[in-house]
Amino acid sequence: MASFRLCPGDPLVNALQKAFKANIVRIPGKKIQPLAVIGRRGSQLKYLGSLHDLLVDSPDLGLTPSVEPMAQVSGNHSRSVDFNFGVSVLEGFLQGFGLSTPGVKEAFKGTKDISFGFPEMQEHYVEALPMGRAIGGKILDKTNPVLAPYYTDPEAQLLVVDSIIAGKNFTVKIEKTVDSETDVSLGSIGQALQIDDTKIKVETKSGNEIKFEGEDYLTFAFTCLRMKIDADSNTIISVDASNDKLVLEKSAPERIVVEDEPAMIEVDF
Repeated sequence: MASFRLCPGDPLVNALQKAFKANIVRIPGKKIQPLAVIGRRGSQLKYLGSLHDLLVDSPDLGLTPSVEPMAQVSGNHSRSVDFNFGVSVLEGFLQGFGLSTPGVKEAFKGTKDISFGFPEMQEHYVEALPMGRAIGGKILDKTNPVLAPYYTDPEAQLLVVDSIIAGKNFTVKIEKTVDSETDVSLGSIGQALQIDDTKIKVETKSGNEIKFEGEDYLTFAFTCLRMKIDADSNTIISVDASNDKLVLEKSAPERIVVEDEPAMIEVDF
């Protein structure tokens, strides 16, 4: 699994990883949604599809995600970081929004330090207890070749996403420039990043903050629980992280964080 280490003391990282047990993705996207299944084998994370499609007979689970604004994240900025470090984060974000990344350094030429902001983040989630009731006792389709590696590897895990943290915009704040003459303009950014303004809107929020906004909500982070499967019957017996109790017996099942240290992860599709 490719991962990109983050600053451990960053307030946004702490909010996501410590408070929400969220896994931050390096490249935001639309595929990872509540009830998506991610396979974990060693250091590799692979998106397998919707849980609905991986069950025998693809039953209707009757689960509709709820949506709430995320006040803990919205409007907050990350810690200011050196541009040579921050450009790797920025390239991942821009790639998720469908923008050209080779021109990032040219677009922000003369920038020394930057920070990131997320003005309007939302949490899309399915409560653990209803999810446990809906999928407990359901049978995974063992004939599906996508699942085959996770039956043969005793260390493999099947993770089901219970919530995502999504947004359709983010900001880049230029905290410091190389000198007072440096001027990062919208025109130079748009040209260097080959921005199609019919799909992506770029605007100046202040003299030193640029906002990128797309059409769709993209997943910036997700939380997940481990599914426990009965090996003989392929039946889902619980949705939890580490113990043998059914999710129905617990008010707050423990979530899986796939990286021990603060990091942005990449999921194979």
